Amino acid sequence: MIIAHHPTSVFSPTPSPITIDNHSMTDTPHPVKVSTAADKARGQAALRATMANASKLSIAMAITIPLGFVTRILIPRFLGVDKAGVFFFAEAFPNIALMLLPLGIPAYIQKSVPPDHGHARVILMPVLVLQAFLAMLLILTVLGYMQLVNYERQIIELTAIMAIYQTLTIFQTEVLLNIFVSVGRINLVAVINVASKLLLVALVLASLLYDSSNLHLLAAAFTVAQLAIVAATLYRAKVAGMVGKTMSASVLKGVIQISLPFFLASALANSSGTIDMAVLSRLADFHEVAYYGAVMRIQSLFLLLIPLMASAVTPLLSSTYARDPEEYKQLASQAMRILMIFAFVFCMVNIGFGHEIIALIYGQEFAPAAKVIGLNGPVVLATYISIFLVHNIVVTTNGHGLVKIVILGFLLNFGLDYLLIPIGAKWIGAGGGACGSMVATLITELINMGLLIKLSNNTVFNKRATYTLFMVGLATVAFGATNSLWFDLNIVTRIALFSLAIPIFLAATRLVTLSDLTEFKQLISRRGQT
Repeated sequence: MIIAHHPTSVFSPTPSPITIDNHSMTDTPHPVKVSTAADKARGQAALRATMANASKLSIAMAITIPLGFVTRILIPRFLGVDKAGVFFFAEAFPNIALMLLPLGIPAYIQKSVPPDHGHARVILMPVLVLQAFLAMLLILTVLGYMQLVNYERQIIELTAIMAIYQTLTIFQTEVLLNIFVSVGRINLVAVINVASKLLLVALVLASLLYDSSNLHLLAAAFTVAQLAIVAATLYRAKVAGMVGKTMSASVLKGVIQISLPFFLASALANSSGTIDMAVLSRLADFHEVAYYGAVMRIQSLFLLLIPLMASAVTPLLSSTYARDPEEYKQLASQAMRILMIFAFVFCMVNIGFGHEIIALIYGQEFAPAAKVIGLNGPVVLATYISIFLVHNIVVTTNGHGLVKIVILGFLLNFGLDYLLIPIGAKWIGAGGGACGSMVATLITELINMGLLIKLSNNTVFNKRATYTLFMVGLATVAFGATNSLWFDLNIVTRIALFSLAIPIFLAATRLVTLSDLTEFKQLISRRGQT
């Protein structure tokens, strides 16, 4: 696996024909290689490269997250609850269909491109053409359904514009940037991410200042910004030699045959929120959509480690599994434990400071959303675990079991929404429908997590990882059940107690030790390869 950035093109102008090897994509690992002094040297270099890549991505995220935070504050504050609910719905609703668009191709890229960079030239254009055609069919299906059930014309138009934006976003993140990451072009990925966020914030701010009541103009700002950055990324791909002229149906067929088992895996993190907003718009009103959408945007801030994990950790795990499945289990278990601990802290922040977060970001008009954000804490924890397990399954299996899990989760969340949204609206009042949706999401995520743990077949959860999951789960339930006592304290006291209690808990339960970090570093050092 090559992690380090390449200052020049990594693609040959005339690559040799690439054959898709179905055997290499199965569960059978490659033979274990005997470690040598050269392997150790390459491992040390890989450790430095991995840390450097993570640092570059972290710096980029330190820039893009505040910028994204600005848009999340500005849009609801400019629009108000009524219009924000409509916009959140138009942004989310197309994803019910577009979640099928990736077709599992990101998993194929992660498996096939790192060991053979020239393969990107073979698959990029066929994949984009296929996805463009499929996106057109999916968008027309969504708009046809909305027309059939008599959504207002303005909402249908707004949804159409945002559907184009979501399609371009999928092209960018799931295919183009995924390929750049797979060939080690981390510097370029970081620059593109920052540039895209700067452009988006500039256009969104301009549209809000010009006419904050015009939702179509705001949607156009999102779409134009994404279109510009996709065009720029495609140009960089062409310069790097990734854009081939061949449109091989046989290559595309091979990609789809291997990718299809993973085609619903990417929906795990997105389907629940999308379904919830769609059902809320029918069973409640756009106020409830606004409250739920506001919390979901805050949730995306707390899921900031996921792109870092996908870019810096998953390729390393894939490389390790290819050479030594037993070593992979140790590395994956350590990574899972570290991720759970960070996710646990994020979970506690949601539960313990939800009222202040909503008031600070959105203002008092969105106060009912504070009832929802406390429930979001356990969702964040379960989502982190589920997504890591999905990455593990992508690396270690053919992915067939994922399809059943995601279909079950989709249907379960849909049914729970219809059951819990009316109950929440009746018993809680304002924000109650959104609370019902969040409970439905939480139940679905927990069931998904359990099924994914079983499907992983002990490749991630050894005794220590299982103990970590039990302790953070127990602490989450205990804190969530008693947080009414927490809110009787003033904010300064709560921050001080939080800052002391979390480290003491982690140390007292031995969830975090210095030897853990040392062992994780050694595992990476031994099994990395440039």
